[in-house]
Amino acid sequence: MRVVLNVHGGQQALADVMEGLVQRNMRSIRAGRVPRAPSRVNCTDGVWRDAVTASKDGCVTAGTLAAWRTAEERIYGEDSAARIGFESGRPVYVSGSGAVMGFAGGERVRVPGDRGRTNEYMMLTIDDSTASPVVDINNAIARHNAKQIEAKGLPRLYSGTIRYQTEGSPELWWDAEEIARRGHDDCEGLAAYRAGELLNAGHDASVYCRLIEGPASGMGGGSGVRLFHAVTKIRQPDGSVVYDDPSAVLGMPVPRWYMDQSRRRRAAGRPI
Repeated sequence: MRVVLNVHGGQQALADVMEGLVQRNMRSIRAGRVPRAPSRVNCTDGVWRDAVTASKDGCVTAGTLAAWRTAEERIYGEDSAARIGFESGRPVYVSGSGAVMGFAGGERVRVPGDRGRTNEYMMLTIDDSTASPVVDINNAIARHNAKQIEAKGLPRLYSGTIRYQTEGSPELWWDAEEIARRGHDDCEGLAAYRAGELLNAGHDASVYCRLIEGPASGMGGGSGVRLFHAVTKIRQPDGSVVYDDPSAVLGMPVPRWYMDQSRRRRAAGRPI
C-alpha cells in the first residue's frame, strides 16, 4: 500500500503523525514479525516504510530507520520516551534523555519551514484482517487534527462545506487543514477528522476499520470483492461502543445491506 501523506505544521506535526508508524512497528516487533533494525540507512528514495515492508524489500531510508529504532528503543531499551525527531532536516530517533541519535546517510524531508505543509511518502504492508497500519497512523492523524481544529478554528465536519470523494491511487492521506482547504476526502481522512472533533469535545474517539464485502461502485479501493473502510469509533462512559460513518453521511455510495444497517442504527438512536 503506497500512501502520500500531507500534513500542516512542519517537522513537529510530521513527527506527531509518524508516531503512528512507531506504534505499527511496535506491534510487529512484539509479534516477532521483523528482525532487529539495521544500523545504517541503505536507501534514499525518500519513502517511510513500516518495519515489515522494509524487512521484505530491503530498503531502509532515514525515516524508516528512525521509526523502527524508536520502536525498538521503547521495547528493548525500555525507553518509553524515545521519539522521532529531526536533525538538519533528516529524520532521526531521539532518546528519552533528549540525545539525538543520527544515522549515516539519509535524505532531508520536504518541509518548507518549521510550520509549513509537507508531502511525505509511505509504504505499508497490510497483513491482518483489521488493517492495523491504517488505524495506527490515522489515529495519530486524528490527534494531530484535534490540535489543528482547535488552534485554527476549522469548520465542523458536518457543517456542509466538506463532502466525500475518492481519490484513486496512490492513497492520499490529508490532515484536517488540508481537508478543509480542499473541501473533500475519502473514508480514512473523514474518520480522522471526526475523531479529532470528538476528542476536542471530551469523547474517547478513534479511527476503526471495517471490512466491507461487495463494496458499492464509487466507494474507492479498486475493483476487488472486499474493501477496508474507515469509520469513527466512540467508546461511551459505560464502556459500550458506537460507530459514526462520516463517509456515508457525506455522500459515499454504499451497498444496500450497509444502508439497511445504517437505518436500523438510526432508528435505535445510534450513530451509523
